[in-house]
Amino acid sequence: MNAELLAFGLLSLATGIAVLVGARQLYPRLEVTEDAESSLRMLTAMLAGVLLFAGLGLVLLGLFG
Repeated sequence: MNAELLAFGLLSLATGIAVLVGARQLYPRLEVTEDAESSLRMLTAMLAGVLLFAGLGLVLLGLFG
């Protein structure tokens, strides 16, 4: 078990979840066009997805690597 990989993986998972929760709270308050909002949602989903998958991979490497 590698503690550094596990710690960075958990940090990445927490950051991805925080991005999703923060975006859910922020988007209704924005006054942007519908096209801009859909672009922001797509970019946020891509960023959170990368963070979540990277975090999951690091956790698995930390546990089993």
